[in-house]
Amino acid sequence: MTDSPASEERVAFEVVRRVLGVEVEHYDRNGRQRAVDGLIHLAPGRLGALEVTTHSAPGERELLARLAQDRNTWPNPGQWWWRITVDHPEHINKVRLAYVQAILTCEAHSVTDPENLTWRTLKYTPAIRWLLDEGIEMRCQRSPES
Repeated sequence: MTDSPASEERVAFEVVRRVLGVEVEHYDRNGRQRAVDGLIHLAPGRLGALEVTTHSAPGERELLARLAQDRNTWPNPGQWWWRITVDHPEHINKVRLAYVQAILTCEAHSVTDPENLTWRTLKYTPAIRWLLDEGIEMRCQRSPES
């Protein structure tokens, strides 16, 4: 419970202030139940209500928070630049275990995408197979050849 609006509320309040040229009062304070986020002071005696909502897929905020803890980067064991896309928070721990082997294996075989590894290589690297099976996107952004 706080007197300060959340960051997305502050942005919405400022947009309404600038676009409509009106004052917006933070109204949902200190745990006030069933209250709109802001009151819009229109013409004298007229009020409007402002409710700010955010849309995100289930788990998206958790995923972003967990990735932000590492500043959205992990140590790169290889020589090339890699980008890994993680779509679900439950995948993070397993991706963290698998990505080192994937990078080193890809670079050793001079491929910029684990999907381009041979079946024989994938046969002996279950962690990389898991990345592919789960649809974890992993791409080399820059290699010595690029």
